[in-house]
Amino acid sequence: MKQQEHDRKNKRKHGNATWKPRVHNKVLVRTKPSSDAIAGVTGMFVRPYEVPYIISKVKPPATVEVRNKNGKIEGQFDLKSIKEYKEADDVI
Repeated sequence: MKQQEHDRKNKRKHGNATWKPRVHNKVLVRTKPSSDAIAGVTGMFVRPYEVPYIISKVKPPATVEVRNKNGKIEGQFDLKSIKEYKEADDVI
């Protein structure tokens, strides 16, 4: 029983908790998908993250300012709404 409880607690601790954002890292920003009946788009099939952006500033404790590849600032986002972008070479 104790082992199962320990496994459940450790299982929940995975994810974005160990990643620390740094300037010039590439990140994906979470979007809020919405449906558009006229265009024939269903929100369920829209990708939850947008194209990779580059971190321009890290504002402690949990805010990040991102810019696109052309250098235009796209906005400030909370750490909960971004995730690390992994290049195709990084994936094994």
